[in-house]
Amino acid sequence: MGLSPTGDMGHYTFYTTKKRVVIVYDKAPPLKPATYRQLVRRNRWRLAAEAWQLMQPGTRAAWHEAARLARLNIHGYNLFVFWFTTQRKSYVETVSRIAGIPLLPLG
Repeated sequence: MGLSPTGDMGHYTFYTTKKRVVIVYDKAPPLKPATYRQLVRRNRWRLAAEAWQLMQPGTRAAWHEAARLARLNIHGYNLFVFWFTTQRKSYVETVSRIAGIPLLPLG
């Protein structure tokens, strides 16, 4: 057991070898600037996280409970971010119906 860091953290990139040796190196800058679509998608995810944080605790708890009762094997946060970023209302309405917990409309 133990920590196996991988990915970018701050200005560094980490990965763990098969022999469980942690390798750290300076994060490489992107070769090209982000495209317009990448910026839109990143902004949508940022807004989803902000909306979740602004949500009342009881409403967040309802999303968690609905995901649990629908046996999605994800947290309510993940369900909310999926809905927020895709606007696939019918998916969330199905989860809501299965769980017996109203999730939409938010208010």
